[in-house]
Amino acid sequence: RLIEESGNISHGRNVGVKNSKSDIIAMIDAGCIAKPSWLQKITEPLFNQGTYLEELDLSHNQLDTLPKEIASWGASSLRKVDLSFNQLTNILPVGNWRKAGIYDLNVSHNNLTTISKSTFPYLSNVTFLNLSSNHMNTIEAGSFSYFEQLEYLDLSKNELMILGAYIFSPLRSLKRLDLSTNLLT
Repeated sequence: RLIEESGNISHGRNVGVKNSKSDIIAMIDAGCIAKPSWLQKITEPLFNQGTYLEELDLSHNQLDTLPKEIASWGASSLRKVDLSFNQLTNILPVGNWRKAGIYDLNVSHNNLTTISKSTFPYLSNVTFLNLSSNHMNTIEAGSFSYFEQLEYLDLSKNELMILGAYIFSPLRSLKRLDLSTNLLT
């Protein structure tokens, strides 16, 4: 989001801080040349193994893959993950997330085309899964076999044409399934 106001550099910095929705803000002065890893280095202590991060919002970025570093962010405490509005083409298994109790996963508005059994192998506690507005045309058999607790599944606004006969049978807790705005016949 771009906010434009007239004033000097200090005023601009204060406007930025005032309009931030984050608890953590990192800044450098104009004219400084930071090393490419400067932000990672100063935030490393925040995301170490001992962090009790419960919500992770990486939405509205330009991620095409998940950074490998996020495997340790909130390894056991992570509950809610928002990866929406990125450019992800797959969600590789994230090592330490298998220890987490993630219950809310939003991967909407990405570039996923296929969901397979290996797409989400460690996320058995998820109750809310949003996969809407991708370019999904294939859901392979067994894709949802790990989702024992899943109650809400949004597959709307994709390109699904055919669904296998038993594709949703492992979802014994499912209460709401949204398949609207697909190409089902």
